Amino acid sequence: MTPQVARSWANEAGFRTLAGYVGGVAARSPDGLGLAREWSKSTDDLIRGAGYSAMMELLKNGGGLTDKECEESIRGEIEKGIHSASNWSRYGMMYALIGFGSYKPALTEKAVAAARRIGKVEFDPEGRTARCRTRALHPQEPWPIKQRWRSGKK
Repeated sequence: MTPQVARSWANEAGFRTLAGYVGGVAARSPDGLGLAREWSKSTDDLIRGAGYSAMMELLKNGGGLTDKECEESIRGEIEKGIHSASNWSRYGMMYALIGFGSYKPALTEKAVAAARRIGKVEFDPEGRTARCRTRALHPQEPWPIKQRWRSGKK
């Protein structure tokens, strides 16, 4: 997949689930890391969500972002901007934070500390208000994503 095709798909994704799939597919392309970085900074809610999906796909497969980049993302765009971000961007940011803590063991404690500082994250999943609990509420429990994906269970 070329970056142009990926961008076209991301721009044409009309709903969150499709945007997430586009991010996952784009992450597998040679330009996946660049697209993840670009899209996660987008002002478009769906494209930004595709960027965070691409990041998680890259991290899940052991590649992509360095510990330093993840830590900067936690401190910068996620911790400082999650409550003012648009609806599905908040959702993507929350799961990016969980992913950083799950797939980057050196960052688990920093991710938990950031989640505690962030507190509750609210978003509206297509007309229903929901509160997403962060892992900070139950830090003694293992981070779920790593165990679930590594074991093959969903």
